[in-house]
Amino acid sequence: MKRIEYSSGDQRLNRQIIQLLAECFGSQYRDYYLLQLVHLTSPQTTKILGNDRGDIIAFTQVVEYTYRTSHAGEALRAAYLYSVCTAKAEQGKGVMKQFIGEILHELAEEGYATAFLVPAEIWLIDYYKRLGFKWEATEVMAKVPRNTTPLIYPGEVAKEYLGAVRDMERPTISQAEFEVQKQKDWQRLEPPVLGWMSYPLSNLSPQSSPTYLLLPLT
Repeated sequence: MKRIEYSSGDQRLNRQIIQLLAECFGSQYRDYYLLQLVHLTSPQTTKILGNDRGDIIAFTQVVEYTYRTSHAGEALRAAYLYSVCTAKAEQGKGVMKQFIGEILHELAEEGYATAFLVPAEIWLIDYYKRLGFKWEATEVMAKVPRNTTPLIYPGEVAKEYLGAVRDMERPTISQAEFEVQKQKDWQRLEPPVLGWMSYPLSNLSPQSSPTYLLLPLT
């Protein structure tokens, strides 16, 4: 296994990324994967693990968020690990354990205070716990007092991507149609809860579980 440096001009690499994302998360989200390539990828933030033939076997995207608390004088860097995935043929071989370990070490050296992710499936919660991540279940609130509550919110690149996603979705489905579909497909939780996992990268990370306002990409 070896790390592969991302290059936007490498069309073979881009095709492999799209294929891996489709294999792991579904081909129906291809338009989102294409937006991801346009707005989120860079040599510094795109983490790729390949085999000896140069084929991608694991991938994730580091998206910078900002973490603020009433106790910190300046904003801290939070790394959202987005689209964490391993090729199905390589699952169960310790590939992701090695890959995530390398990435967390790199993020700590780059000055990030914390890393976080949203597990795509329930069984992944226990898996990430074994890697040192902590499960967080956060009540989602419309308004929170900025001067008392720790906040995690998107950086500039994340906001640009979120805007592109909204622009793509807006002509596709009306808000009324979305609300009808949501009532059919979503399980209502009272209060609404967002499940995510965090990993401290420095002593500036919160040691307890404060209330967060988390705005992920999905």
